[in-house]
Amino acid sequence: MTMPWFNPWFWLAGITFSLFTGIVAGSYPALYLSSFQPLKVLKGNLRAGRFAAVPRKVLVIVQFTVSVSLIIGTVVVFRQIQFAKNRPVGYNKGGLIEVRIDSPELFRRYAALRNDLRNSGAVVYMAESSGSVTAQDGGTTNFSWPGKNPDSHPLIMSNSVTHDYGRTIGWKLSRGRDFSRAFSTDTSAIILNESALKLTGIQKPLESFVRVNGKEFRIIGIVKDMIKENPFSPVNPSWRFGGRSLANALHRFRNPGHYFLPDCDARCPLVYERMA
Repeated sequence: MTMPWFNPWFWLAGITFSLFTGIVAGSYPALYLSSFQPLKVLKGNLRAGRFAAVPRKVLVIVQFTVSVSLIIGTVVVFRQIQFAKNRPVGYNKGGLIEVRIDSPELFRRYAALRNDLRNSGAVVYMAESSGSVTAQDGGTTNFSWPGKNPDSHPLIMSNSVTHDYGRTIGWKLSRGRDFSRAFSTDTSAIILNESALKLTGIQKPLESFVRVNGKEFRIIGIVKDMIKENPFSPVNPSWRFGGRSLANALHRFRNPGHYFLPDCDARCPLVYERMA
C-alpha cells in the first residue's frame, strides 16, 4: 500500500479537511466566549433562561457521537490494515528479486546470466515470466472450457512462465503437479489458480482441457490464489503456461561493474518491498 503523495487531489482534500476541522472545533468556544458577560455573573444578576442548557446538551451528544464514530472508524481501519498485512499472498515473497528484462541484449544473454548467478551461489532458482509477480499485466477473453456458456466471455489473466517459475516464487499447489522439464508435453500444459477453477466450474480439472486463443491446453495443476496489486480486492481468475544469503545475492545483482546488469540497482526491486 502506498500514499498518493504526488496526487494534487490528495493534498487538496487533506488541507480542506484540516481547515474544516479547525474552523468547526474553534467556532463553539469562540462564539460562547464572545457572548460571555463576566460582570453580570460576578454580581449574580445573570439568570439562565429556560432553554439555556439545550445547546450544551446537544453539543455533549454530538461530541459523544463523533468520539464513538472515530473510535469505531479507527478500529475498522486497524483491522483492515492487519487483514492486508496478514492475508496470505500465495507465494514466498521473502528473498525474491524481480529483474525487468527490457532490452534485446539482456534477453539474448539470459541463459548466461542465469548460469552465472546460479554458479556463484547468489540464487537458488531463477525463472522467466511474461509479467510481474505483483502486477496484473494482461489477459484474454478468448478462453473456453467444457460446458462453458457461449454467451459468457470473462477476462482471464494470463502469464507465460518457464519450468522453474513455481519453485522460484514458491507458489502453493492445491492439486496436480508443477511444470517440469521431464515432461516434453508441458509446452501445451496449463496451470489454473483457484479463482479460475471456481469460475469455470470444472469438476475434474486434472482430466480436462481448455482452449486459449484457439489452442488446446491440458490442465496439469491448480495453484492457490496469489495476491497482486491491491490486497483488499478479490483475486482475478488466471492461468499460466508454459536459505541463501540475500545480502550476497543483492551485492552480486547490484554490483555496478556487473557485465549483465550494470544498472540493476534501479531495475531489481525486492518483491516484499513492492508488496509492503
